[in-house]
Amino acid sequence: MKRRNRKKAVFFIAAAILAAAAGISYGAEDGTGPGMGLVRTEDGRTEREEITGETAGTPEVAGTTAEAPGETSGTSGETAAAFEVPAGTAGGELPAAVLEYLPDRDVLSDPEIAADTDQIIVVRGQGGASVRAAYYQESDSVWSQVFETSGVWGLNGCSAEKREGDKKTPVGVYRFNMAFGILDDPGTVFPYHKVRETDYWVDDPDSVWYNRMVDASQVEKDWDSAEHLIEVDPYYNYALSLTYNEEAVPGKGSAIFLHCTTEGYAGSSGCICIPEPEMKQIIRQADEKTKIVILES
Repeated sequence: MKRRNRKKAVFFIAAAILAAAAGISYGAEDGTGPGMGLVRTEDGRTEREEITGETAGTPEVAGTTAEAPGETSGTSGETAAAFEVPAGTAGGELPAAVLEYLPDRDVLSDPEIAADTDQIIVVRGQGGASVRAAYYQESDSVWSQVFETSGVWGLNGCSAEKREGDKKTPVGVYRFNMAFGILDDPGTVFPYHKVRETDYWVDDPDSVWYNRMVDASQVEKDWDSAEHLIEVDPYYNYALSLTYNEEAVPGKGSAIFLHCTTEGYAGSSGCICIPEPEMKQIIRQADEKTKIVILES
């Protein structure tokens, strides 16, 4: 009996080491529910798939590596972690394996950020204009990663003091206030505005329409600079406007969106750009409570 018990102990220690190295998925907050793993599909995307354990409360190996579609210049596919974390839990109270391996645990466990939303997009700089963007959803007090992808932001990186024309992305926590696009409505929660030939986004700080979308056929033109939205394809095929500078302070920055990118796109004037399949998924599900957290790294 003693030898058999020693063999069992060695087996469980080895299993725990392998699980920690490969990634662990946790189910419900008490550890007894099913988890959601990320798997790679035939077209290269990562999707969620339910994983269950034979023993209640036992962590399971569920990490996979997937390259993001529409991978941009200077970026690469990330390891898609399949962890779940109890919503609103203080970081120091999370399981040790989650604390060590969970991407964005600092954001998801921050009650000021996570308390009043069930969807969070975390954008982190990866050097230069390259970023990693991860989309999380909360259900039954558990946060799960829906997908992770590579993308780009401002050509000159990011800044806490964004200014018009600096080609930097503003760091901080924001929501969305508008969904629009050149393509037809994909089925959004937000009211969707399909871009028309006469639609412009004004970026002239001296205009009364600064940081606003306008129908040029309906207002008196007083600007020297504005984006003709319908010409910015395929980047504006789908786009969500951030709440950055909603008050339209002149010179503080304008037209900060989450929108589509293409392979080889070097960087934006301040927007966050991700592959179109992931952008389409977010724009269909985002609502007024969804938050986007933009971090330097």
